[in-house]
Amino acid sequence: MIREINLFGVYAAPFVGDYILALLLFLPLRALVARIGALRLFWRPVFAEILLFACCLTLIAFLP
Repeated sequence: MIREINLFGVYAAPFVGDYILALLLFLPLRALVARIGALRLFWRPVFAEILLFACCLTLIAFLP
């Protein structure tokens, strides 16, 4: 059974841990994608960043 995460006395859903891990994975990937100039290929670069974060979150959430 999945248990709650205790964050300084506040109980949070286990998904919060996945979210934080995905954010830690996303930040360097976003910097890398911006550095190589891949965001210029998209009409709205913000949508590409949201998609990249969604992919990171999905990867973290579905790993066993």
